Amino acid sequence: MTDDIVIDARNIGVSFKVDGGTIEAVRDVSFTLRRGQTIALVGESGSGKSVTARAIMRLLSKRAIVSPQTEILYAGRDMARLSPAEMRALRGNRLSMIFQEPMSSLNPVYTIGTQIAEVLRIHNRMSKAEAKDRALALLKDVQIPDPEARLNQYPHQLSGGQRQRVMIAMALANNPDVLIADEPTTALDVTVQAEILNLIKNLKDRTGLAVILITHDLTVVRQFADHVHVMQHGVVREAGPTETIFTSPRHPYTRRLLGSEPRGRADPAQVGEETVLEGRNIRVTYNLRKGGAFRGTWSKLQAVDGLSLALKRGETLGLVGESGSGKTTFGQALLRLNNLTEGEVDFLGHRIDGLDRRGMKPYRQRMQIVFQDPFASLNPRMSVRQIIEEGLIVNGIGQGRADREARVRQALRDAGLPDTILSRFPHEFSGGQRQRLAIARAIALEPEFILLDEPTSALDLSVQAQIIELLRKLQRDKGLSYLFISHDLKVVRALCHRVIVMQHGRIVEQGPVDAVLENPTTDYTRRLVKAAFEIAA
Repeated sequence: MTDDIVIDARNIGVSFKVDGGTIEAVRDVSFTLRRGQTIALVGESGSGKSVTARAIMRLLSKRAIVSPQTEILYAGRDMARLSPAEMRALRGNRLSMIFQEPMSSLNPVYTIGTQIAEVLRIHNRMSKAEAKDRALALLKDVQIPDPEARLNQYPHQLSGGQRQRVMIAMALANNPDVLIADEPTTALDVTVQAEILNLIKNLKDRTGLAVILITHDLTVVRQFADHVHVMQHGVVREAGPTETIFTSPRHPYTRRLLGSEPRGRADPAQVGEETVLEGRNIRVTYNLRKGGAFRGTWSKLQAVDGLSLALKRGETLGLVGESGSGKTTFGQALLRLNNLTEGEVDFLGHRIDGLDRRGMKPYRQRMQIVFQDPFASLNPRMSVRQIIEEGLIVNGIGQGRADREARVRQALRDAGLPDTILSRFPHEFSGGQRQRLAIARAIALEPEFILLDEPTSALDLSVQAQIIELLRKLQRDKGLSYLFISHDLKVVRALCHRVIVMQHGRIVEQGPVDAVLENPTTDYTRRLVKAAFEIAA
């Protein structure tokens, strides 16, 4: 029966012009998507999943060359041949896409409410008041806390997980026929991930929404996809019903992919006596505005409420909690990347909470950070070499240009990337590859402490395992200390020695990783653990 086929994609092929030739990113990918069906595209970082999705949406860069054999049929029309104006009428209306990096997908100069209302008013005859009411309802649907206040906030005022939920609300605004979800739950904690996926599933069941799910989370695939296409090097290696792929994989690559999951425990801590980083009674308060320009009211948000921690040399301390619990704000306050309202911070025995920008400069090389959103944290106008070399130049590291280049190449190899990509730019890499670039930039400076803010959230499972092993090796070799912020408790268990659980800006539980995850003492921690290990099973 062909009546319920929404998209019939045939022989999708995409190549990119690069220095020295052409790279085939996708070759002969074909599939059919039916009404009410979810198909998953899975594979390692760089396998061509996102390029395939962007080809369907006609959102490829100017360097892209689409194969003349490519056909993408929707409602009897070949989208590969439609004019730009005809595609604009479909995008955001009948076809929607949730992108992997929410910060780079949201406009930083407009409020959340304005951006959601714009999507509604472009494709529907709606008054401003109607659009605002619908935007508020959408924010409630995607479980954003205090949605009335969020309407008037800007993207930078929301956590990574909250920004991702805004993107999901925008994608679902016009009740599309097709939703392409590119890593839709990457930035979400485990409890919200289940809520969002169930929201999409309910919409699918109620409206016949067809979903293309791109993810490296095989647990999500098994729970929510009907059909799976396994991709490697731009080619579909294996395709079939989800349960068949998981129980009887035929291709060696599929078997290897299914066997990849964060395992084991952190190396026994070679913890020294020296305290690398200590925070005492840290408070961070934000002033939030509600209402219009003339009748607005101000309220205070206590993002971090009197927290303390001490991190020893050679130790990994995990910081976990739901999206918006204050994890990233706390971590950045300790590194003096945002302003403390109250509290004291010591780094290697020196008080740094009162230092200005110039006073902090001598410490910056020794403390590094890997941010959650790799695309937003990499300068799009700089090459890979310039991105990694910049810190070396600023801090006077390296005996001339040749030595700095050798250090850049070594950092790339350490982060699992080839050292032949020096002249390429961030937009030429997949989300996972960009995250590895961010890690390479941090380790090139040979720091003593690294704040890792969701460093593996954008990585597929097999690369997660490589990065975890890399971080363990760097810690063994160099005595590094890590503050590891994450919502992925499987990765926390594999990498951390101790863990702090946060909720609403406060610490609700802390202790050795195994003790906290195996015998949680609070209802909140038990709920996190259940969502990560039991529901996922």
